[in-house]
Formats: sequence, C-alpha cells, structure tokens
Amino acid sequence: TEQNQNLALAYSAFTAGVVGLLIEVGDAYTGKYGFSYEDVVADFAGIGAAVILDKYPVADEFIGITATYWPSKGFKKDKDSSYGDFAGDYSGWKYIMNFKLAGFKYIGYNIPEFMRYIQLDVGYYTRDYTDYDLAANPSPEPQRHWFFGASVNMREVTRDIFRNSPKAGWIAEQPFKYYHIPIGYTSERSI
Repeated sequence: TEQNQNLALAYSAFTAGVVGLLIEVGDAYTGKYGFSYEDVVADFAGIGAAVILDKYPVADEFIGITATYWPSKGFKKDKDSSYGDFAGDYSGWKYIMNFKLAGFKYIGYNIPEFMRYIQLDVGYYTRDYTDYDLAANPSPEPQRHWFFGASVNMREVTRDIFRNSPKAGWIAEQPFKYYHIPIGYTSERSI
C-alpha cells in the first residue's frame, strides 16, 4: 500500500541521515578529520534527492544523480592501498547530475526517438586532496572542477536491448541509475 511505501521511505531516509550524522560525530573526535558541516549538508541533500526520485518516478525519468570512477595514478601507485579502498580515492571520482531527455516521453511528449538516448550533464570533481595524490605528485595543488556535457542515457539503451524481457531489462538497467559511463562530450571549468 501507499502508506507502507511512505513509511519505508521515511525509515530509510531517517536511517541514512542518522548514519551520516554519526559518521561526522565520530570524525569530530579524531585528530585527523573533524566535524564537517559541508558533509552533513551534502548527506541530507542526497537523502532529500533520493526521497523525491523514489516517491515520484516521473522525476526519476528526468533526473539522475550518478558517479563515475577510475583509479587515480596515486591510488594505483600506493603500495598500501587495496582496490577495496577505492571510496577514499577522491581523485578518481566524478559526481554528476543528469538531465535525461527521455523524461519527456514519459510525460506524454512525442520526441524524436534518438533524443531518448541523450542526457545533459553537470558534474563536479576534485584532484590532489588525499595522501594517494602524494604518491603521484610530491607537491600536489588541490583543485576543484565543474564540468558540463552531454552523454548517452544507458538506462534507455538497456531497456531497448531487453525490450522482450522486461524483468531482465529492469535488472540490467539498475547499475546505470548510479554509475555513469563516460560516453559523450564534456567541457571542464576550474573553480
């Protein structure tokens, strides 16, 4: 029922918020990190976006929040790193908000078929902020970048490939809700 779905959504949002807040409280007691209000704001913004996209499926057809990862040079050179610690390799990550043109089809607009495969991207990434970066460059200068671009909507591609098997198509498209395949064009700006 809708009431059960709303309750499940509230519980999951509350749990994610508490975990994010507890991590920051734990960081406040370390000599290395400290409490980060920015991280708390980012956590709660992400939780809010997830709630909206889960509650309103049409919004999910228009907007995606994805990431792409490729191990940084420093992470690959660091002898103490294991590939299980990729989350701490900040220089390998890019975070992206996608505006998917396929969403127009889902609200009843008749768009040319090829437009379903196009998404417009706005992203953010950092470089040279971690100890891994020291392995690649002894005196790194921290950098922040925005980027803009267009890419292929892999969820729509997957839906078409598995058109005759909706359940298999649903399973195959799930990774592309979160992981961005960098196929397309980007224009980068330093901050």
